Amino acid sequence: MTKEELLINLKNRLSFLSAQELEKAMSFYSEAVDDRIESGFSEEEAVADLGDINEIAKNIELELPITELVKNKVKNSRDKSDNKTLWIVLAICGFPLWLPLAIAFCTIIFAIYIVIWSVIFCLYAALFSFAVLSVTGIVAGIIRSFLVSPANGLMIIGVAISCAGLFILLIKPILLLTKKIIKLTALIAKKIKGLFVSGKEAI
Repeated sequence: MTKEELLINLKNRLSFLSAQELEKAMSFYSEAVDDRIESGFSEEEAVADLGDINEIAKNIELELPITELVKNKVKNSRDKSDNKTLWIVLAICGFPLWLPLAIAFCTIIFAIYIVIWSVIFCLYAALFSFAVLSVTGIVAGIIRSFLVSPANGLMIIGVAISCAGLFILLIKPILLLTKKIIKLTALIAKKIKGLFVSGKEAI
């Protein structure tokens, strides 16, 4: 497949996109082919290296905002002549049912995100507390060693060192967990978007 054929197929496959989104996708893949040709690929090899046309189109759709995907899905279904009457009936009769369901679905997804990121926020708050306690504890321990008693100061310094140890022990697992959570939320978003991605074959 040549670069021109790739762009024509993509344009046909993604004809439902707005002019701006379509132009952005065309520019990106045109440059991707050009970059590969500059690296020594032939035009056909450069196009083949990008992967299957349907996968390319699906990935472009998955990068769109969820609102754009829903709008396109509804518009494509509504524009089919055999679906117009059905859509009118559903819009009128089903409004009391589908609106609360849509709101409930969005609320559940939002709640899941809030819970996940609340856990991460709490972990970072605890980590920050250990860091602050370790620094302030050492300073306070040294001061109390001279002003009150060495034993009292050493005890505070010991607690501060324990906090520093907990900070060092926990920082790597928390950073790793954060990366996993980011991947999980991205995967959830991708799965939700996948429900609205068209399964049409490229023309």
